[in-house]
Amino acid sequence: MTRNLSAFSPGRIDLISLFASMMMTATPAMAGDALDGARLPWPLALPFAGMLLSIALGPLAVKEWWHIHYAKAAVFWATWRSEALSPSKGCRRRRPVA
Repeated sequence: MTRNLSAFSPGRIDLISLFASMMMTATPAMAGDALDGARLPWPLALPFAGMLLSIALGPLAVKEWWHIHYAKAAVFWATWRSEALSPSKGCRRRRPVA
C-alpha cells in the first residue's frame, strides 16, 4: 500500500481550503479586545522571560531532565503566565464554597 504524500492530495486540499477560508473571513472584531502591552505591569513579563531562559539554558544545564520533562516546564510557565494575566483582564477568582 503506497501513501500519497503529495502536497495536493485530496485530503490536504480540503484542509488547506478550509484553513484559507477561515483566514479570509477573520476580522479584527473576532480577535476581541487586544491586550495593550504598554499598559500591562512589567512583572507580567517575568513568566515569558523565564520560559525563554528555560528554553535556552535548560538543555545545557539539565540535559537529561530537560529532554524528558520539557513539556512540564512549558506547562509550568504557561500556567504561571495565565494566572498572572487573568486579574489584569478582569477575571475574578472563584471563592471556595463553604
